[in-house]
Amino acid sequence: MATSSKKSVPSPLAFGLVAWTPALVLLVQLVQNWVDIPFMDEWDVGNVFLKFKQGTLSFADLIGQHNESRFFFPHLILMLLVRWTRWDARVPILLLFATVCVISWLLWKLLRRIPNLSLPAKLAAMFAVNLLLFSPSQHESWLMGLNFSLVVPSAMLACALLINASAQPIEGKVIIGICCGIFSTFSNANGMEIWPLAFGGFAAGETASPQRKWTWYGVYVAAAAAAIWFYFRDYHPPAHHPAFGSALATPFDLARFFFRWLGSSISVGNNEIAAYLGAALLTAFVVTAAYVWWKARDPSMRNVCYVWTAIGAYALIAGVSTSMGRLGLGLQTAYSSRYITFSVYLPIGLIGLFCALAAWRQTRETAEDCALRAPVAACAFGIILVLALGTFVTTMKGMAYERTIRVLGTTALVFSDLMPNNPDLKRLHPNSEWAKNQYRRFHDAGFIRLRKVSAAIAATHFPRSGADATNGSLDVCHVENATVKMVGSVVRSKSKTPDYILVTRRSDTNALTPVAALALDPAKANHEGCVPFELFPVVANLSPGPCELTVWAVDSRHNSFGQLAHSRDVIIPVKP
Repeated sequence: MATSSKKSVPSPLAFGLVAWTPALVLLVQLVQNWVDIPFMDEWDVGNVFLKFKQGTLSFADLIGQHNESRFFFPHLILMLLVRWTRWDARVPILLLFATVCVISWLLWKLLRRIPNLSLPAKLAAMFAVNLLLFSPSQHESWLMGLNFSLVVPSAMLACALLINASAQPIEGKVIIGICCGIFSTFSNANGMEIWPLAFGGFAAGETASPQRKWTWYGVYVAAAAAAIWFYFRDYHPPAHHPAFGSALATPFDLARFFFRWLGSSISVGNNEIAAYLGAALLTAFVVTAAYVWWKARDPSMRNVCYVWTAIGAYALIAGVSTSMGRLGLGLQTAYSSRYITFSVYLPIGLIGLFCALAAWRQTRETAEDCALRAPVAACAFGIILVLALGTFVTTMKGMAYERTIRVLGTTALVFSDLMPNNPDLKRLHPNSEWAKNQYRRFHDAGFIRLRKVSAAIAATHFPRSGADATNGSLDVCHVENATVKMVGSVVRSKSKTPDYILVTRRSDTNALTPVAALALDPAKANHEGCVPFELFPVVANLSPGPCELTVWAVDSRHNSFGQLAHSRDVIIPVKP
């Protein structure tokens, strides 16, 4: 009986697999939804890669300002990746994921240093931490490789905290702290916020002489001041962003923005609930941190308090700076997915403090105090765990949404010679003409494999191609509300590998005018190789009156066109 009972207890390995399940789930989500195309700011940063290949890259280009940040170290790292992969946009996404995995490992090392906390409890806490770290609620960040720069400061902070709480000599702590601070400062604008948090003077148990300690602390402060001075040298506030500090004119809105920002990591779809959760998280963090610091006497426990307080404080400092600089863009900006990359560290810091609160034993404490503190901490931890789990599950659809945006933008770029005014081009960059020019430069340099469909080749195919059922068929085509509903299927085989469909309209002069395009999803192909499609061209983009619509299967890699069977005649209503 005893042997049977022992076997029924889950092993530490099983607990460990559960703790890191969120990372595995997110990795699957990334692979399913990433798209190999530069996105938004990546079109700007690509100029550095181009200069690198042309041999004209300078130090000023590497350290140059992009919005509020100086991407010196991300530029160096991404340049190597671009050289090895011809700018496969998916590789930096893997780098972003790997960096967060390193952060997770560092936080696990910090959790393991909490005394008197059982292994299952530590793994349960790690599960909650990973739910926050790898949450799909950060979908704007996850599917853009350049956002690797967003997680560098938190990785550097976790590294510095791990060293500060160790038995390393003061020299090692300061040197590593300076390296982490410099790497962080010149990776992202939020990076300079780690300098006060990574200061080794907050750690307890330092045995060096006072003179030696203060000498090295002076070195650290001098290095921080020099790095921040160099960062702001020739700094110019971005013209398209609100002036920093202008939010002070509306303190009530500033507070609402700040609390929404804090609560966004464990809230879904309701800004006011996010504000209430943010206020609750801040209150719980301040009260718990103050209580633990007041009660802790042992140096090891004080180091535990320092580490997790610093992690939570990093989110608070980032929240203040973001609120001051982004309130002018509207209150809804506080709930932006990309800011959750920073706000998650408030509940993560709180989880660490709850673990410390539940685990430590005071020599003069009564049994009643110990018995009361653990359930309170466990209950509070449980609330965060449930909210984090709910957010993780319900925000997975955001990853598919980000893929849809990129696929639509990529399709518009592929057919931009045929449809130069396609509004979907703005999904890749607000300035679509500039993005098209950047694509041409990067493609000529061999950085982008994506090929555009040639308008000249299309013009030679259209008159000569006839309807062919072996290419597929257009089965449904009728006006529905403000769109034309088009349903059919495209045939894929070894000899035919179309990746898009193109819809054309036959004009009065018998010319074919492209009106819409759609990327095919080969994963949806049935056992006969038919890929179904649904397309809804907007009626407002078509001229009123009788209209013959034709669908073409397009292989963009070989610039080949095949007309689907069954062109359809529809009547486009007059615009009201």
